[in-house]
Amino acid sequence: MSKGETDAAAVINHAEGLLVLAAALHEQCREESEHMAILAQQLRDEGQFNLSHSELLQQDMTEISKTLETLMDTKVAYEARERQARKLSKQL
Repeated sequence: MSKGETDAAAVINHAEGLLVLAAALHEQCREESEHMAILAQQLRDEGQFNLSHSELLQQDMTEISKTLETLMDTKVAYEARERQARKLSKQL
């Protein structure tokens, strides 16, 4: 075998090795892409769940605020009646 043929065989072997490596990297990238797609879907699902949960919490907070406002109004009215009752008691 001449030096040229040996060099050509070495180049061909190197090229074949590179093709095998490229195919392996391609497969690895495909698998990772599938995995990333699954993770992305999980994040979308989680985001949707969090959004709906957040809306429910916001509704609960609105209801709690209204209830608290009612309780505060009741407390103020009760305290006003107590003061009025004390004034009347002193007058008697």
